[in-house]
Amino acid sequence: MALAIALPRPALAQEGCQTTQRSCMKIYQRCDENCQNRNNPSACVARICNPALAGCKANGVWKASASTACWKTNNRT
Repeated sequence: MALAIALPRPALAQEGCQTTQRSCMKIYQRCDENCQNRNNPSACVARICNPALAGCKANGVWKASASTACWKTNNRT
């Protein structure tokens, strides 16, 4: 849940996700930074950040399994 708190809080998108101008990779970097504060950073990145990055690059929506929040971006890089 700490991940959702640390990410930006832009306006809500129509689909229920918050919109952001950040790229998928920028969101990933923030996720990775948050994981470094956990007990097992590499497991956190593998479990939370990597799947969310793949989804973001595929459909433009960042949805981490450990969070109810999601972000929508048009910048899939």
